[in-house]
Amino acid sequence: MSNTLPTVDSEGNPITPGTIPEVGAVISGTYKASELLKALADELTRVCGGHCHQKLIASAHIALDFYPDSVAMAGEVLGLIDQLFNALQDYAPDGMHFGAAGGGNNNFGWWQIDATMKALYPIQGE
Repeated sequence: MSNTLPTVDSEGNPITPGTIPEVGAVISGTYKASELLKALADELTRVCGGHCHQKLIASAHIALDFYPDSVAMAGEVLGLIDQLFNALQDYAPDGMHFGAAGGGNNNFGWWQIDATMKALYPIQGE
């Protein structure tokens, strides 16, 4: 596996690398919106070195002020969580992805792409 990070995100914006992600959970044991927002925004800050996605990260922290203990996921909060997942996926090194661990559990983090995932989501050029 290569630890090569992409140089542009899905929208073509330059990516400034921070810390290369390692396999494992960023957050687990919860679907609570406020906990997901905080963990995902903090992880995005960590991996991009605080130099990118500043508006998205700020929006997540503002939402935390409005929904500090929310279990329910309002539409705007779901949208932010989805955007955070997509932004984090942009930083996945070759052979890894950011998302839920297999088995439908609530462990969210960096995971190896296994044979089943490769079959379901083929990577162009392979």
